[in-house]
Amino acid sequence: MTRLVPEELRHVVIVSPRRLFDKVVEILLDTNSFHPTEPALKIGEPLLEAKMLFSELNEHANRFNEYYRILEIVPPQPVSRQPVKAASWSDAAQELLSNIGKTEQVLEKYSRLTLELKARLEELTQLEERLEPIKDLDVDLEKLAELKYFTFFMGEAPREVARELVKELSKYDDIVSVTRRIDDERSLVTVFAPKSREVFVLSVIQAYRVAPLEIPENLPKNPAKAYLKVKEEKRRLLEEQRTLREEIRRVLPSSYDVYYKLLTLKEAFRIMASARALRLFIQVEGYIPRKLFGKVSRKLEEASNGAVIVVARKEVRGFKEEPPTYVDVPRWLKPFHMITEMYGTPSPKEVVPTIFMAITFPLIYGLMFPDAGQALLLILAGYFFYKKGVTREGMRNVGILLMYFGAFSFATGMLAAEFFGPWTPVSQALHHLYGKPPYASPISPLAEKMIKGEEVTADVAAEMQELLMGVMMLSLRLGAMILVFGSLLGVINTLLEKRFDELLVAKLPKLLIFTFAGLPFLVASSVEEAGSYLSAATGLGEPNTLGMVVRYGFLASLLMLMLAEPVHALLKEGPEGLKASLGTAFMEVFDTILIVISNTVSFLRIMGLALAHSGIMFGFTILALLVYKGTIATLVGAILIYILGNLLVTGLEGIIVFAHTLRLHFYEWFSKFYHGTGVRYEPSRMWVPITIGG
Repeated sequence: MTRLVPEELRHVVIVSPRRLFDKVVEILLDTNSFHPTEPALKIGEPLLEAKMLFSELNEHANRFNEYYRILEIVPPQPVSRQPVKAASWSDAAQELLSNIGKTEQVLEKYSRLTLELKARLEELTQLEERLEPIKDLDVDLEKLAELKYFTFFMGEAPREVARELVKELSKYDDIVSVTRRIDDERSLVTVFAPKSREVFVLSVIQAYRVAPLEIPENLPKNPAKAYLKVKEEKRRLLEEQRTLREEIRRVLPSSYDVYYKLLTLKEAFRIMASARALRLFIQVEGYIPRKLFGKVSRKLEEASNGAVIVVARKEVRGFKEEPPTYVDVPRWLKPFHMITEMYGTPSPKEVVPTIFMAITFPLIYGLMFPDAGQALLLILAGYFFYKKGVTREGMRNVGILLMYFGAFSFATGMLAAEFFGPWTPVSQALHHLYGKPPYASPISPLAEKMIKGEEVTADVAAEMQELLMGVMMLSLRLGAMILVFGSLLGVINTLLEKRFDELLVAKLPKLLIFTFAGLPFLVASSVEEAGSYLSAATGLGEPNTLGMVVRYGFLASLLMLMLAEPVHALLKEGPEGLKASLGTAFMEVFDTILIVISNTVSFLRIMGLALAHSGIMFGFTILALLVYKGTIATLVGAILIYILGNLLVTGLEGIIVFAHTLRLHFYEWFSKFYHGTGVRYEPSRMWVPITIGG
């Protein structure tokens, strides 16, 4: 059950003699299991020096993290080595703080140089983009501006504004104006007119707020020469940047030991800053996983010869803060838990959906993106991120997710007989193997006929409709299963959290509502059959047994939802509570009906995106065939179009499908049961071994 619900944490109170407290902190760090928190009862005085040192150490740690972020470096995990000995944590901190300035100066120096180079390169890149459209103009702009009989203007503006300006000036035969694209947002405007029209031209340009093109003072006013100088300067700076990075890689490893010692001391003083002191004793409180409590207690008792008292309470009443949440996630589930954490950390007593997401997320992704060929590209991209992120867990997790998604997309692509599109040679071979692919796209029959140049008959349309209904049924059935399961998890969570009032008032009625609403899609074998049950349930079709079960079960569940809260309010608060809850109950019923409909229909996006994928790839297939005219040149052109089309679809659709899959989980599913309002369990740890008093 540890992977379905968070691990149980025990609230621990540790009372230590003052002389042994530094050793207690060392043991707690070494066990990597103690999450400190403020004591429930404020007995004694806070350790003010510890709080001040923690604040100072935390500030330095943040500074180091910022430097490493700028330098795009992730310090490697420290390797095992001989422990650092110190008389006390305070002495170790003071020694580090007295010497840390030199390391920070080095980090600050390289961070400053990196930012300066980056800013200069960005400036040159923008200037290069502005000069790109006129890089062939080998003439001095200042001389053009000084022409005796003509007026010349060159400036940049938003693309729409540039088009409007040129459109306005094109009304006059004696004025020449053109626009050229700089990037997706800006365009370059060039205007040439007789000198007699100078005032008019400049007034129109000013009205459209077009800024003149300005070449920096340190560059030639000749665009061609300025462009070459910018390119040359950019190459020089890139080489300087490469040299700087090599120097950083040589110099910075010496800062890693300081950094991890800093982190260890920060964690030590994190514990000490939460402690309270009496004349002879110091008390500290926090949370330890139940399975580690015995081990930690024994270590503390053995190290102190029984002088340290460890008291654990399973539940602590009167705490303002919620206990942290410890989820023991195996390595293969961590990428999916990363997605769960995007929504929020689980509460201590609620089902953790990560293990279910490891099935539903890649499954839905694969159903929306059924292409075995493009799935291989996803797997390759995932492998690249996995290898690239050797020291970056987030990047490795992204790589693992892409490989999961690619594997499921490969499976659904094979079932759909799609390999880089619905009718490539491999797709044809799969069609021949299956006869009728299990997850064939509704586009496939049309693609086959059009590519072969055969007539599209009524039989083809009927086959397309049949396939469309099959994909629609699969989408609705999967949606019904997930919505019912989410509602069931909502019931389980209220039981785990012992919120029995909410169970009877909301969660149980909603589980029944979603169950009866989804029953036609869970039982029926086709959209037509599900439609007959729904028609019978709504009174719009011929009566049948399941339709009646759905009708009366759904109505009874709605009635339960409408009456449960007013009855509960009446019993708890009397007539006044009943009056206040009637309107709320009615709105809750109305809102639930809308949610049932919208959530169920939302799963049709599975069908929509799968259909869109096949349609887009079919479009690129037709485009490539139109380009091919029987020659080698047109064959190369057709192949390039199809390759670029596949790369474009894989990149864009891979992102779009992820967004839609995320939405189905976060909005349609998580909203039924998952709160995600917990506080993450973050135990203090010892990054490098430090021994106190030895």
